[in-house]
Amino acid sequence: MKFLKYIFAAIGLFILIVIGFAIYFAGELSSTYPPIESYTLDFTKSEFELVLKEIDKQDTYTLTFTD
Repeated sequence: MKFLKYIFAAIGLFILIVIGFAIYFAGELSSTYPPIESYTLDFTKSEFELVLKEIDKQDTYTLTFTD
């Protein structure tokens, strides 16, 4: 009789873990950051391109990508 209790407890625990994992995974998929709606620069397009070219010449920068 104890053996059946352990089997049912193990099955119940497994089901709870699977359900918990599914809820966690669904929450991670649905959590997104809002996109940037607008962004303004203090440069004109040509000035910005010049700044980027100067930075490219220096070769002392690092890029990090985030969400």
